Amino acid sequence: HRIAPELAKELLHLLVMHDEDAGDQFIPKMIWYAYARFADEDLDEALKLALKSKLPEFSNSVFWYAARKDLDKAVAYANQLPDPKQVSHFIAIVHQVLSGKKSANPPAGWEQLILKADGDPTTQKHFTALNRIFHGQASGKETPAQRITRGKAAFMICAACHAPGKDQPGPSLEEIAKVFTNKTDIINWVKKPGKKRDKYPAMPAFNHMEQKDLELIAEYLLELNKSPKK
Repeated sequence: HRIAPELAKELLHLLVMHDEDAGDQFIPKMIWYAYARFADEDLDEALKLALKSKLPEFSNSVFWYAARKDLDKAVAYANQLPDPKQVSHFIAIVHQVLSGKKSANPPAGWEQLILKADGDPTTQKHFTALNRIFHGQASGKETPAQRITRGKAAFMICAACHAPGKDQPGPSLEEIAKVFTNKTDIINWVKKPGKKRDKYPAMPAFNHMEQKDLELIAEYLLELNKSPKK
């Protein structure tokens, strides 16, 4: 505030590129406090700077601010993050921003973003909570079609390895749907998978997922067996 705004902005753009300050306890936050007024004036410029910055704490502050101000725009830029761990951290930020809300519309680009996360247990918990906000809690009498829709949304955390019509690190959804005929077998496999096919890596256990989410995913997969185009 003691120097001209344009000069201050130029200096801050230089400071966020000092990777030697990345681990400092105070500097990245101090730079963010100084830069916040510019983020308020031009959110796109702030997010572009966050993508280039060598200071993760500064970038996180920008994305936190953007998620509160314009979640669709924040997600659009988060989809450009190169590191899965950065994406996972952004998902945690979104959960923090939306914490306490019972419902919200999923932001544009959300499904693409989920596929880029690292998929660790903490990230999955954030995603599960956000899935309930974006797709609603089951209340009253829920139709089978509504459960399938929620199951498809819950399955997004699995979609990094499994997709319709093609092999990725894991088999296609159509192939999975042909293997299992009941919910119990699917849920048991997800919690404690083995290795059935030589051409695919062993699937990690997802025994930390909540039972109700596993049931929704299982129902979605069984529905694929009836209608492969869903």
